[in-house]
Amino acid sequence: MPHTLYAIAFSHYVEKARWTLDRFGISYEQSLLLPFFHIPAVAWAVRGRPGKADKTSSPFSTPLLVLDDGQVLRTSTAISKWVDTHFAKQAGQSLYHSPEVAKLEQRFHDRLGPHTRRMAYWYLLPQRTLMRDIARRNVGAAQATAFGASLPLLGPVMARTLGVNRPAYERSCAKLDALLDETDQMLKGRSYLVGDHLTAADISLATLLSPMLRPPPSGRHVPPLDTLPKGLRAHIEATRNRPTGQWALERFAQERLHTL
Repeated sequence: MPHTLYAIAFSHYVEKARWTLDRFGISYEQSLLLPFFHIPAVAWAVRGRPGKADKTSSPFSTPLLVLDDGQVLRTSTAISKWVDTHFAKQAGQSLYHSPEVAKLEQRFHDRLGPHTRRMAYWYLLPQRTLMRDIARRNVGAAQATAFGASLPLLGPVMARTLGVNRPAYERSCAKLDALLDETDQMLKGRSYLVGDHLTAADISLATLLSPMLRPPPSGRHVPPLDTLPKGLRAHIEATRNRPTGQWALERFAQERLHTL
């Protein structure tokens, strides 16, 4: 039985896990899911034994990787560390070659991922036609149809669950700007945040920034830029014009689909 990745199809936390697995040529199958529809699928996969909630995720969050021996890895960080132990170190490309890497990874998990997600949903949740199209292009017909039909109810629930409201959106905009001020300085004259090769810190920064970046698709459907709401396009264009945005796009272009 192959490894199985349970994945909200367009999640940037899932993209972090996919990038890590793909980089080292690890074969896996995906169970592609949509928000809230992922809960019963994950509950079944873990036989009803939920994980621990944190500031950014629920007990049934994705990514969740079920290994071929039945072991369950419940977060993108756990997946990255498993890849590091079993594949990356042997390839001489450790994802955690310095304690600073893990510190930065956690920092981006807490201070970047929730805010780019909230900013994207602020613009996307009211766009039901676009949300239905995103669903249709990412998962099977039955799940996409059910998601589309439930959007009038599900959209407000998602907004409450993720704190998608104007005051929170404005705080997220400010927090993103402040973090990018820091990373712009950190990346001056550097291809990587720590050391001389790609680490979990680099993958975390690039992927968790991706909702405000719209990088080339890799394993998921990403709507064309000109189909997105005007305000979201403005955020994406502003992020792309920053040094960190340019760095992240370069990492996606040069290393996202590069297998070691």
